[in-house]
Amino acid sequence: FEGKIIRSITNDKAGALWIGGGFGVSRIFGNNFATMESRKELPSGVYWMFEDTEGCFWLATENEGIIQFTEGKFVNYSTADGLLNDVSYSIFQNGQKDIWIGTQKGINRFSNNVFDLKISLENGLPNTRFGAINADNDGNLWIGSPKGILRWQNNRLVNLEGISGFENLTKTGIQVIYQDPENNLWIGTNTGLS
Repeated sequence: FEGKIIRSITNDKAGALWIGGGFGVSRIFGNNFATMESRKELPSGVYWMFEDTEGCFWLATENEGIIQFTEGKFVNYSTADGLLNDVSYSIFQNGQKDIWIGTQKGINRFSNNVFDLKISLENGLPNTRFGAINADNDGNLWIGSPKGILRWQNNRLVNLEGISGFENLTKTGIQVIYQDPENNLWIGTNTGLS
């Protein structure tokens, strides 16, 4: 992987390690190593990837929307299917089994095989590029962007500006949001860890 841009590393339920980036995706399982190159086996490079609760593998791509890999087949979802933008930075599944996608033009929810919700500038987002998404145990969606953190709660955006504990997170670039087994949210920013 020397000289390659690596953006996402995860493992699947079978124990294979997946590595994704501008080059495409590689899967390492035991002594087996396979790479699906962007613009050859894959239509685009990858920003983020994960395995959902049903065992399907999802890829958020540089310019081809999202790709679902299931039963040895790729299914591509794009703006033609209702995705806000084909540049997809992040992808996440919440406890309700909805897939949330952070794109260059906002956030989509993919539920029951349709894009049923779009959160964009038109309904309150302060900007459009979202690279970090996670959910807490209360069902709130935490959204990170280059301009700070937001929370989607009870089907509306909650402004966290002025709320104790979020003073340093509403105006800084959020890179990653992680919930640990003790239900603490860890937020990686351009200036450190909160």
